[in-house]
Parts: sequence; C-alpha cells; structure tokens
Amino acid sequence: MAEICSQIDWNDVDSPEITNNLEMIFQSLMNGTLGEELLDDNMIFVQKLSQLLQTCIQSPQQQKRSNLVMALSTAVVMGDRFRGIVFDRWLSRKALESWLIPCIRLRDDPEVPFYALSLLNMILDTPIHEKRFEPLNHELVCYLLDLTVDIEYDLDQHNLFLEGMKSLAGIYDTLDEMAASQLRSKTRGRDVILGNARAKANAGEDNPVIYQIHHHPSAVEFGQNFIKLLNRGMDSRTTRRTLKLMSEILRDDKLSMSFFYWNDLKVLIDILMRDFDNFDEGAENDELRLLCLRVLGLVLKNTEYSTQEVPHRPEDIRQFLKRISESDMSESITIEAQEIFSSF
Repeated sequence: MAEICSQIDWNDVDSPEITNNLEMIFQSLMNGTLGEELLDDNMIFVQKLSQLLQTCIQSPQQQKRSNLVMALSTAVVMGDRFRGIVFDRWLSRKALESWLIPCIRLRDDPEVPFYALSLLNMILDTPIHEKRFEPLNHELVCYLLDLTVDIEYDLDQHNLFLEGMKSLAGIYDTLDEMAASQLRSKTRGRDVILGNARAKANAGEDNPVIYQIHHHPSAVEFGQNFIKLLNRGMDSRTTRRTLKLMSEILRDDKLSMSFFYWNDLKVLIDILMRDFDNFDEGAENDELRLLCLRVLGLVLKNTEYSTQEVPHRPEDIRQFLKRISESDMSESITIEAQEIFSSF
C-alpha cells in the first residue's frame, strides 16, 4: 500500500497514472488483500484522495473525470474507514459542499452521482451532528426528487434511482432525529414520546423532504417510488427510514389521500404483511414490525382504502391483525395490532 501511494503524483491531476494506481488499490480492497492497515498507516492517502475529488469535480476534462470516478469508487469501497476520517475527523461540511454534493449533481456520467450518493448514504449513518448536515437543504432534496422522477423507468440507471431514494429517506430521518434531539434538550429530561418529534415540536414542514414532496409537481410519483424501495428488501436501516417517512406522510392530511395510487396501496399492504412475518427475531426487528403495523394502520384509516366499496383483502388483514394481537410478541406490537383491529 505504501509503495502504491508513493507512486501517485497527486499534483498531476491530469495523469492517467492516478487512475491506474487507484484501480490497483480498488481491486486490492475488493479482493481483500488490503485491510485495516490501509487507513491505519496511510491517513494521508485518504486526505489526498479527498483533495483529488475536490480538484477533479471542477473540470469536465476526460482524464480528470476518469480520476474522479476511480477516486469515488475507491472511497465507497473503503466504506466506514474513509467516512471515519473525512467526515468524522475533518470539517465534513466543507467536504459535502466542495465535492460530494457537486458530484451528486453531475448528470452527464451516471457513475459519478451513483458513487457520490453511496457515500452520502454512508455519511447519513454517522452520529447526529447538527452543523455537519447543514448542506442537506431544500435545494439538494428538490434535485434528488427531480432526479428520481427522471430516471425512474431507466433500467440502465436503476441503481442510481435506488441510491437517490435511499438518500431521500436518509435525509428525512437524519433531520427528523436532529429535531428530536433538540426537543429532548428543550424538555430538560422530561419523559416525552418522540414518535413524531418534528410534528410535536410544531416544526410544520421544516423538514425539506416533507416540504418538497408537498410542493413538487410530481409528488404522486413518489408514493410508488418509496414502495419500490421498500419492496427491494434493503438493509434494516433503509427499511426503517422508509417506513418512518411513509408514516409521516400518511399522518399528513394534505398528502395521505392522494400520495398513493389505489393499485400501489394494494401492493403496499401486501408488502407490509409479508415483511412483518419475514423479519428475523430481535429488538431491532421488533421496531421494524411496529413500524410496519403503524404504516398499515394509517393506510387503512387515512387513505383511499377507507373509501373503497370493495377493499383489498379485508379478511386477510383481520386475520393478520388478530393473530398478532393474540401472539406472545412484545407488548407494544400486540397493543398496536389490537388497536388497529378494533378500529378496522
């Protein structure tokens, strides 16, 4: 590793040698021949890599673009190790503004925004720090909404579409958790239920994801897009964020009746019941089960489902809720199922 790093002339950003050397590092990371020592012994490599990203994003020149793609893909494969140095130990806002968000907005090469969004989604997994996320603003969210609508049916950009949807759910959740943290501070230790912290803080549409969905001309498209994300069976964090965002939307009187097409609602109900039964046991998955139930209850009560003369699978839903309410699952889950069943 040290030998490869020593061969890189970081100042010659037009050189194809940077691409070649980064590709060697990338392949070594992919096949496992480079491990933790990559960053333990070569923090300066990560710093240089971030500086390279900042330089290359400013030029459309082809070789710089090749270096940009290779640097981004290398950073993604480094994963938490790259994030830990660039976004936990450095001024992460500067990195976001100087190269990561510009990379996300680069549309002429799908590889660049795909890797950049992959990095953003890793960053959103970091502990809450208010100033770190100030660049996650209305302008970026609006751009991501436009992006996902534009490429929704483009099979060649399907992975970019999924990363964009994950980012929207992640931005919503991160900023909502920040609002929850602020509310906890204001209550000075009093016991407050934070199921919907942003609403309880009377923040209205302060969360840019909710605000932009409200005002986007293609808002109705996002319902099916979030269902697609949920149906993919992503990691538990993405599933939790997506369910949480759906729950927020379904509580909103201005959105709940029009956000999902009827056929999409039927698909969503099927997914919720399927996923509830498929989650493995454990405290983390108990939270996911509870979120599934809450979203299901809101679908039944606050959407077009409640007005249908011939509703979707009513007996199956009743049996599903009855089985859960009589099970030995956690109290919060059985009570939630009982409440939904009694009002259905």
